[in-house]
Formats: sequence, structure tokens, C-alpha cells
Amino acid sequence: MSQNARTHGLLAKKLLFQSDEEKSDFEQLHCELEQDRQPVGPVERALVEEAAVCLWKLQSANGWEMRELDNRRAASTAIMKTLSESHEQERLPLFTKWDGKASAAQLGWDCEELVVRCDKRDFKQEGDSSGDRKSKAGNVQIEAKLTTSLDSILRYQAVIKRDLYRVLAELREMQRERREGG
Repeated sequence: MSQNARTHGLLAKKLLFQSDEEKSDFEQLHCELEQDRQPVGPVERALVEEAAVCLWKLQSANGWEMRELDNRRAASTAIMKTLSESHEQERLPLFTKWDGKASAAQLGWDCEELVVRCDKRDFKQEGDSSGDRKSKAGNVQIEAKLTTSLDSILRYQAVIKRDLYRVLAELREMQRERREGG
């Protein structure tokens, strides 16, 4: 967990900023929340700050999610293009339908991880009387892994949202009680 906190900061106890501009942006967000929520006392101010941290982390997670989706699309496109263009023998069944027409895989296919294994074996061709001719033959195995870091991002976003909603509910309740004099 501590490695994740260092990698993307979503689980970190303390915010780490990449630049003075980021720090300034956070401070502006915090000020806007203070103006919007008008906290009174140290506890309400702490809740507003916690809400600002949650919103900042949520923005970071949303940016990370967009970058991950872009990376996945680019990687899967490159892999599929390479596979479809560089197979030496006949077209792989992945790229053709039963009727010989192009499959949807060529049109765009998102996949987190694609493992292709080529098993080539040397063997003597049948019907060769000299016994000297060899050819390479084998099979191609394709394995697609469907889990992704996107799953982690979505979990982080859910946790951050839950924290944000909890903080805002606590702040609302505290302010309601203060206004009612209780």
C-alpha cells in the first residue's frame, strides 16, 4: 500500500504536489470550498480541508483513468495491427470470420494484455523421398488478460467518493446542529 501511495498519491496520507502550480491549484480549491461551506471552528475547517483533499484525489484519479484508457487503446491497436500485418502464413482466425471476411478485431479491439505464443517445430515433410527437406510448422496460441490497472483506479475512485460524501455529510450535520443551537 505504501508503494501505491508513492506511485500515484491516491492512498497517501499527505498530498504531494509535482509543482508549485499544483499546490496553488489545491489551495485555490480549498479556499473555494471554505467560501462555499463557511466553516466555523477548527473541526469544521478540518472537515472542509478533508473534503478538498478528497476532491483533489478524485481529480487525480480521473486524470489517471483517462491516461490509462488512452494507453490501453494505443497498446491494443498497436498489438492488433502488428499481429494482423506480420503473420507470415495465412491470416489468423482472429482477424477473419468463418466466411473469410474481416472480423471486428481489426476495426478496434481493447484488451489490457495480449500474450501470443508461437510454437514452431522442425519436421520432415511427408512425401519427400530425399528426407532432407524440413519446414517449420506449429501453432499460435493467443491469450487475452482482461484485468487492468483500470480496476484499481475505479476502486480508488469509489473509496475517495465514499470518503468525500461522508465528510460532506458530517460537515452538513455539524453546521445544522450549530445553526439550531444544539
